[in-house]
Amino acid sequence: MQVFYENFVDRFLIRDEITVSFPAHIHAEYECFLMTRGELELRVASRSYTVKEGDFAIVFPEMIHSYYVPEGSEPRSVNVIASPSYTGSFMQPFQTLCPEDPVIPAEDLHEDVRYALFRILETADRDRETPRLSPEQETERRMLREAYLQVIIARCLPCLHMIDKKSADTESLLYRAIYYITKHFQEPLTLTGLAKAAGCSPYALSRMFSGTLNMNFNQYLNGVRLDYAAVQLRHSADSITDICFDAGFESQRTFNRAFHDRYGMSPRKYRAQPAQAFSPAP
Repeated sequence: MQVFYENFVDRFLIRDEITVSFPAHIHAEYECFLMTRGELELRVASRSYTVKEGDFAIVFPEMIHSYYVPEGSEPRSVNVIASPSYTGSFMQPFQTLCPEDPVIPAEDLHEDVRYALFRILETADRDRETPRLSPEQETERRMLREAYLQVIIARCLPCLHMIDKKSADTESLLYRAIYYITKHFQEPLTLTGLAKAAGCSPYALSRMFSGTLNMNFNQYLNGVRLDYAAVQLRHSADSITDICFDAGFESQRTFNRAFHDRYGMSPRKYRAQPAQAFSPAP
Protein backbone atom coordinates (compact mmCIF):
# COMPACT_ATOMS: atom_id res chain seq x y z
CA MET A 1 0.00 0.00 0.00
CA GLN A 2 1.22 3.48 -0.89
CA VAL A 3 0.33 7.00 0.15
CA PHE A 4 -3.22 8.07 -0.67
CA TYR A 5 -4.21 11.70 -0.52
CA GLU A 6 -7.55 12.74 -1.96
CA ASN A 7 -7.40 16.53 -1.91
CA PHE A 8 -7.03 19.52 0.34
CA VAL A 9 -10.77 20.12 0.64
CA ASP A 10 -11.61 16.76 2.18
CA ARG A 11 -8.36 16.73 4.19
CA PHE A 12 -7.79 13.02 4.18
CA LEU A 13 -4.54 11.08 4.09
CA ILE A 14 -3.81 7.41 4.66
CA ARG A 15 -0.42 5.75 4.39
CA ASP A 16 1.26 2.49 5.25
CA GLU A 17 4.99 3.06 5.47
CA ILE A 18 8.15 3.08 7.55
CA THR A 19 7.76 5.69 10.29
CA VAL A 20 10.47 8.29 10.84
CA SER A 21 11.10 10.85 13.56
CA PHE A 22 9.04 14.01 13.06
CA PRO A 23 9.36 17.30 14.97
CA ALA A 24 6.58 18.95 16.95
CA HIS A 25 3.71 20.06 14.74
CA ILE A 26 0.01 20.82 14.88
CA HIS A 27 -2.90 20.68 12.44
CA ALA A 28 -6.67 20.99 12.36
CA GLU A 29 -7.15 17.30 11.55
CA TYR A 30 -7.09 14.35 13.92
CA GLU A 31 -4.33 11.79 13.45
CA CYS A 32 -4.37 8.11 14.36
CA PHE A 33 -2.09 5.20 13.64
CA LEU A 34 -1.68 1.48 14.17
CA MET A 35 1.87 0.26 14.84
CA THR A 36 2.40 -2.78 12.63
CA ARG A 37 6.11 -3.22 13.38
CA GLY A 38 8.50 -2.02 16.06
CA GLU A 39 7.77 0.92 18.36
CA LEU A 40 8.20 4.67 18.65
CA GLU A 41 7.86 7.49 21.15
CA LEU A 42 4.84 9.73 20.69
CA ARG A 43 4.88 13.10 22.42
CA VAL A 44 1.60 14.99 22.81
CA ALA A 45 1.74 18.41 24.50
CA SER A 46 4.23 17.89 27.34
CA ARG A 47 3.82 14.13 27.83
CA SER A 48 5.55 11.18 26.13
CA TYR A 49 4.10 7.75 25.37
CA THR A 50 5.62 4.56 24.00
CA VAL A 51 3.59 3.03 21.16
CA LYS A 52 4.46 -0.63 20.62
CA GLU A 53 3.65 -3.10 17.86
CA GLY A 54 -0.09 -3.71 17.73
CA ASP A 55 -0.92 -0.56 19.73
CA PHE A 56 -3.20 2.15 18.37
CA ALA A 57 -2.82 5.88 19.08
CA ILE A 58 -4.97 8.90 18.31
CA VAL A 59 -4.07 12.59 18.44
CA PHE A 60 -6.97 15.02 18.52
CA PRO A 61 -7.07 18.21 16.38
CA GLU A 62 -5.03 21.26 17.42
CA MET A 63 -2.74 19.24 19.70
CA ILE A 64 1.04 19.61 19.42
CA HIS A 65 2.61 16.23 18.76
CA SER A 66 5.87 14.71 17.55
CA TYR A 67 7.42 11.32 16.88
CA TYR A 68 10.80 9.97 17.88
CA VAL A 69 12.31 6.84 16.35
CA PRO A 70 15.69 5.59 17.65
CA GLU A 71 18.50 5.72 15.10
CA GLY A 72 18.75 2.49 13.10
CA SER A 73 15.17 1.49 13.89
CA GLU A 74 12.58 1.11 11.11
CA PRO A 75 9.12 0.84 12.70
CA ARG A 76 6.11 0.71 10.42
CA SER A 77 2.60 2.03 10.89
CA VAL A 78 -0.70 2.61 9.14
CA ASN A 79 -1.39 6.31 9.62
CA VAL A 80 -4.57 8.31 9.01
CA ILE A 81 -4.95 12.08 9.04
CA ALA A 82 -8.55 13.20 8.59
CA SER A 83 -10.82 16.18 9.01
CA PRO A 84 -13.04 16.17 12.12
CA SER A 85 -15.95 16.41 9.69
CA TYR A 86 -15.51 12.67 9.11
CA THR A 87 -16.40 11.95 12.75
CA GLY A 88 -20.10 12.75 12.34
CA SER A 89 -21.92 12.68 15.68
CA PHE A 90 -18.58 12.27 17.48
CA MET A 91 -17.41 15.74 16.43
CA GLN A 92 -18.24 17.46 19.73
CA PRO A 93 -15.55 15.67 21.79
CA PHE A 94 -12.97 16.47 19.13
CA GLN A 95 -13.60 20.18 19.50
CA THR A 96 -13.27 20.56 23.28
CA LEU A 97 -11.65 17.39 24.66
CA CYS A 98 -8.59 15.21 24.18
CA PRO A 99 -7.42 11.84 25.56
CA GLU A 100 -5.44 11.91 28.78
CA ASP A 101 -3.52 8.94 27.35
CA PRO A 102 -3.81 8.67 23.53
CA VAL A 103 -2.50 5.09 23.30
CA ILE A 104 -4.74 2.01 23.27
CA PRO A 105 -2.70 -1.16 23.98
CA ALA A 106 -2.97 -3.99 21.47
CA GLU A 107 -4.80 -6.24 23.94
CA ASP A 108 -7.50 -3.59 24.50
CA LEU A 109 -7.99 -2.64 20.84
CA HIS A 110 -11.28 -3.80 19.33
CA GLU A 111 -10.86 -5.95 16.22
CA ASP A 112 -13.21 -3.62 14.30
CA VAL A 113 -10.53 -0.90 14.41
CA ARG A 114 -7.99 -3.01 12.55
CA TYR A 115 -10.63 -4.26 10.11
CA ALA A 116 -11.90 -0.75 9.27
CA LEU A 117 -8.38 0.64 8.94
CA PHE A 118 -7.25 -2.00 6.49
CA ARG A 119 -10.49 -1.73 4.52
CA ILE A 120 -9.77 1.98 4.01
CA LEU A 121 -6.27 1.07 2.84
CA GLU A 122 -7.58 -1.49 0.38
CA THR A 123 -10.08 0.99 -1.03
CA ALA A 124 -7.40 3.67 -1.37
CA ASP A 125 -5.10 1.26 -3.19
CA ARG A 126 -7.86 0.22 -5.57
CA ASP A 127 -8.96 3.81 -6.25
CA ARG A 128 -5.42 4.84 -7.09
CA GLU A 129 -5.44 2.31 -9.94
CA THR A 130 -8.61 3.87 -11.36
CA PRO A 131 -7.69 6.74 -13.71
CA ARG A 132 -10.86 8.69 -13.10
CA LEU A 133 -13.81 8.10 -10.81
CA SER A 134 -17.35 9.14 -11.70
CA PRO A 135 -19.23 11.52 -9.37
CA GLU A 136 -21.24 8.53 -8.16
CA GLN A 137 -18.05 6.59 -7.40
CA GLU A 138 -16.58 9.61 -5.61
CA THR A 139 -19.69 9.89 -3.43
CA GLU A 140 -19.68 6.17 -2.65
CA ARG A 141 -15.98 6.27 -1.78
CA ARG A 142 -16.43 9.17 0.62
CA MET A 143 -19.46 7.59 2.30
CA LEU A 144 -17.62 4.29 2.85
CA ARG A 145 -14.54 6.05 4.17
CA GLU A 146 -16.62 8.13 6.54
CA ALA A 147 -18.44 5.03 7.79
CA TYR A 148 -15.20 3.14 8.44
CA LEU A 149 -13.65 6.13 10.21
CA GLN A 150 -16.69 6.46 12.46
CA VAL A 151 -16.42 2.75 13.33
CA ILE A 152 -12.82 3.38 14.38
CA ILE A 153 -13.80 6.37 16.53
CA ALA A 154 -16.80 4.56 18.06
CA ARG A 155 -14.61 1.64 19.13
CA CYS A 156 -11.78 3.85 20.42
CA LEU A 157 -13.59 6.47 22.49
CA PRO A 158 -14.78 4.03 25.22
CA CYS A 159 -11.11 3.06 25.75
CA LEU A 160 -9.97 6.65 26.31
CA HIS A 161 -10.26 8.87 29.35
CA MET A 162 -11.11 12.32 28.04
CA ILE A 163 -9.96 15.62 29.57
CA ASP A 164 -10.47 19.27 28.69
CA LYS A 165 -8.03 20.46 26.03
CA LYS A 166 -7.21 23.52 28.12
CA SER A 167 -5.60 21.29 30.72
CA ALA A 168 -3.22 19.84 28.13
CA ASP A 169 -0.80 22.76 27.72
CA THR A 170 -2.79 24.40 24.93
CA GLU A 171 -2.13 27.78 26.53
CA SER A 172 1.65 27.33 26.70
CA LEU A 173 4.18 29.44 24.81
CA LEU A 174 5.18 26.43 22.72
CA TYR A 175 1.57 25.85 21.69
CA ARG A 176 1.02 29.52 20.77
CA ALA A 177 4.22 29.68 18.75
CA ILE A 178 3.70 26.47 16.79
CA TYR A 179 0.03 27.23 16.23
CA TYR A 180 0.95 30.63 14.79
CA ILE A 181 3.60 29.14 12.50
CA THR A 182 1.14 26.52 11.26
CA LYS A 183 -1.32 29.23 10.27
CA HIS A 184 1.23 31.69 8.81
CA PHE A 185 4.21 29.71 7.47
CA GLN A 186 3.41 30.75 3.88
CA GLU A 187 3.94 34.39 4.87
CA PRO A 188 7.22 36.18 5.64
CA LEU A 189 8.02 35.23 9.25
CA THR A 190 10.78 36.34 11.59
CA LEU A 191 11.65 35.37 15.15
CA THR A 192 10.85 38.92 16.26
CA GLY A 193 7.45 38.88 14.55
CA LEU A 194 6.58 35.49 15.99
CA ALA A 195 7.63 36.60 19.49
CA LYS A 196 5.31 39.59 19.23
CA ALA A 197 2.41 37.39 18.11
CA ALA A 198 3.10 34.88 20.90
CA GLY A 199 3.41 37.62 23.54
CA CYS A 200 7.00 36.98 24.62
CA SER A 201 10.55 38.16 23.98
CA PRO A 202 12.59 36.86 21.01
CA TYR A 203 15.15 35.61 23.52
CA ALA A 204 12.58 33.48 25.37
CA LEU A 205 11.25 32.12 22.10
CA SER A 206 14.73 31.29 20.83
CA ARG A 207 15.50 29.40 24.05
CA MET A 208 12.23 27.46 23.74
CA PHE A 209 13.05 26.29 20.23
CA SER A 210 16.59 25.23 21.09
CA GLY A 211 15.71 23.75 24.49
CA THR A 212 12.42 22.01 23.68
CA LEU A 213 12.61 21.27 19.96
CA ASN A 214 16.39 20.97 19.65
CA MET A 215 16.48 23.30 16.65
CA ASN A 216 16.39 27.02 16.01
CA PHE A 217 13.43 29.01 14.73
CA ASN A 218 14.55 29.04 11.08
CA GLN A 219 15.15 25.29 11.06
CA TYR A 220 11.67 24.63 12.40
CA LEU A 221 10.02 27.08 9.99
CA ASN A 222 11.87 25.60 7.01
CA GLY A 223 10.79 22.12 8.12
CA VAL A 224 7.12 23.12 8.10
CA ARG A 225 7.51 24.72 4.68
CA LEU A 226 9.33 21.68 3.29
CA ASP A 227 6.64 19.31 4.58
CA TYR A 228 4.03 21.40 2.77
CA ALA A 229 6.11 21.52 -0.41
CA ALA A 230 6.66 17.75 -0.36
CA VAL A 231 2.91 17.11 -0.27
CA GLN A 232 2.41 19.56 -3.14
CA LEU A 233 5.11 17.85 -5.19
CA ARG A 234 3.50 14.45 -4.68
CA HIS A 235 -0.13 15.41 -5.13
CA SER A 236 -0.40 18.48 -7.33
CA ALA A 237 0.57 19.44 -10.88
CA ASP A 238 1.83 22.89 -9.83
CA SER A 239 5.27 23.90 -11.06
CA ILE A 240 8.21 23.54 -8.69
CA THR A 241 8.70 27.31 -8.80
CA ASP A 242 5.09 27.95 -7.79
CA ILE A 243 5.33 25.38 -4.99
CA CYS A 244 8.54 26.97 -3.74
CA PHE A 245 7.02 30.42 -3.33
CA ASP A 246 3.63 29.12 -2.18
CA ALA A 247 5.40 27.30 0.66
CA GLY A 248 6.91 30.59 1.84
CA PHE A 249 10.48 30.38 0.53
CA GLU A 250 11.98 33.64 -0.71
CA SER A 251 14.05 32.09 -3.50
CA GLN A 252 14.16 28.83 -5.42
CA ARG A 253 17.87 28.51 -4.67
CA THR A 254 17.18 28.51 -0.92
CA PHE A 255 14.31 26.07 -1.42
CA ASN A 256 16.39 23.66 -3.53
CA ARG A 257 19.25 23.65 -1.03
CA ALA A 258 16.96 23.12 1.99
CA PHE A 259 15.00 20.43 0.17
CA HIS A 260 18.14 18.52 -0.79
CA ASP A 261 19.45 18.72 2.79
CA ARG A 262 16.22 17.20 4.11
CA TYR A 263 15.31 14.66 1.43
CA GLY A 264 18.72 13.89 -0.12
CA MET A 265 17.59 14.81 -3.64
CA SER A 266 16.27 17.72 -5.70
CA PRO A 267 12.54 18.59 -5.74
CA ARG A 268 12.37 17.45 -9.36
CA LYS A 269 13.84 14.04 -8.60
CA TYR A 270 11.65 13.72 -5.49
CA ARG A 271 8.54 14.31 -7.59
CA ALA A 272 9.59 11.51 -9.94
CA GLN A 273 10.16 8.96 -7.17
CA PRO A 274 7.70 6.11 -6.52
CA ALA A 275 5.52 6.62 -3.44
CA GLN A 276 7.41 4.14 -1.23
CA ALA A 277 10.56 6.25 -1.55
CA PHE A 278 8.98 9.24 0.19
CA SER A 279 10.76 9.81 3.49
CA PRO A 280 13.21 12.42 4.79
CA ALA A 281 16.91 11.70 4.45
CA PRO A 282 18.52 10.42 7.69
